[in-house]
Amino acid sequence: MFTDRIHHPSLDEPRLVARVAAYGIATLVLTLVHHAYGAVAFATPWRLHVAFVSIPVAAAIAVADIRYRREPRGTSGAIAVWTIVVLTLVVSVLFFGVFEGAYNHVLKDAFYGAGAPPRLLHQLFPPPTYEPPTDLFFEITGVLHVVPAALAARALWRLFGARRVTALSPGC
Repeated sequence: MFTDRIHHPSLDEPRLVARVAAYGIATLVLTLVHHAYGAVAFATPWRLHVAFVSIPVAAAIAVADIRYRREPRGTSGAIAVWTIVVLTLVVSVLFFGVFEGAYNHVLKDAFYGAGAPPRLLHQLFPPPTYEPPTDLFFEITGVLHVVPAALAARALWRLFGARRVTALSPGC
């Protein structure tokens, strides 16, 4: 049963939960740096809106991680794990890793680098939301979103694998 997995975490679970939290927070911090830089570099202060998402989500993940480390078993541990999992998956991996990193930067840079027609670029990446890849720091930090987000996704995958093994183990 699900509650069995919560009350009897595998030996790997605390390490994997810590990794999920760390990579999730790393993605959020990188996102904040990237958008703050972009706000200044492109005179687009609206990019700072990401602070209203990344700071509270990073804080929630950090608090849940601390709570989980103190009490990994029971309801409190379960709530902490699921807080870390959901926030990391939805915000860090999907929103900032896949959308911000992979689409907004990796794909955009690939299309620009491949010489895609300007009309297509304008349709896929309309200004002023998207900037042409003219600022190296902005593009590198944008592309780098994929790295901690992918590491978080991998840790999430391994965490769920560890939980499946624990659920199937005798005596749990």
